[in-house]
Amino acid sequence: MRHSVILLATVALGLSACGEVKEAAQEGFKTEFVKSFTTECAKAAANTGVPTDKLNQICECTATELVETQSVTDLANL
Repeated sequence: MRHSVILLATVALGLSACGEVKEAAQEGFKTEFVKSFTTECAKAAANTGVPTDKLNQICECTATELVETQSVTDLANL
């Protein structure tokens, strides 16, 4: 019985750690998505006559909104 309890505790701890790793990976992806999206968006709109700092603000705001409203899977498919 004691071995079963230890095994269950170990499995529960392992699953908890996996959840934390997944969450950390998703947050890292989202951070990199915002950086990459902002850079590419600003590059694509560079010849519009809008000042670079304004483009960066608009693109970063858009990227942040996407990260807050879309799943990581959806973001990866953009």
